[in-house]
Amino acid sequence: MKRKIATVIEKYNNGYYYAKFRDDENIEFYKDIAALTNKPEKTPKIEQIISSSLYKTSERFVGWQIKGGINFTYLDVQNLQNQFNITEYSTAVDLIVSADYALLINFDKQLIAGLSYSNSLNDEVYRLSKLKAAAQFAIDHSYNWASTFYAN
Repeated sequence: MKRKIATVIEKYNNGYYYAKFRDDENIEFYKDIAALTNKPEKTPKIEQIISSSLYKTSERFVGWQIKGGINFTYLDVQNLQNQFNITEYSTAVDLIVSADYALLINFDKQLIAGLSYSNSLNDEVYRLSKLKAAAQFAIDHSYNWASTFYAN
């Protein structure tokens, strides 16, 4: 049941209810929450928890995120001429691909790990391919204290 409630809240945060119901988004959202909990009298308390900053500690993510794109970079030609003996003007173009995976370990713990790869599309000697790995582990100790550990 907790996952179903989390799914409904995620839909609300992502604009699903606004797109479908417009002015009635809050009414329909809280109807769905009440239906899932089978306790309509608790809906005001749920609304307080969702909207109060006291209860919000960290965002949570679940699943995969895959991104790709092109990065255009304007180069400082004078510095490059001095360092690499380049005489032509050039703009760097990189292809970037990344994948992240988020694992919700518990309602107070989360692990996010990812890889990112970039490759120059210009075939220039001074532009090397890059592979990066990163990880993040977050723990919410209480409503007002959270720790996050990063590794790059």
